[in-house]
Amino acid sequence: MKFQGIHSASRQRLLSYALFERAHIRVDALLSLFPKSLQGVVNLFGMILLMGFAVILVENVWYMVADSLENGSRSITPMRVPLALPQIPWLLGWMLFLFFRFFDRAGGA
Repeated sequence: MKFQGIHSASRQRLLSYALFERAHIRVDALLSLFPKSLQGVVNLFGMILLMGFAVILVENVWYMVADSLENGSRSITPMRVPLALPQIPWLLGWMLFLFFRFFDRAGGA
């Protein structure tokens, strides 16, 4: 439980890196089975699903951070760190992900 914030942050950074570098090997292997004319449609569908998931995640994390700030929630460790401290960067990271994905798609269309 101690390294959950570090683990989440590194996982999010690696997910973003893999997305930008198109490093999802399993998906690429399946994608190559589709005709070239359908590959763009499948990529668009996948991006819409990913962005939809991110929107749901941002909404839920937003309420979680609001609850932590409102209630003054603190960790159960001896340091008693306010829970909002690791939650706010996590929220901002997902918001930035959505922001850059939206403008990347809007600018590239």
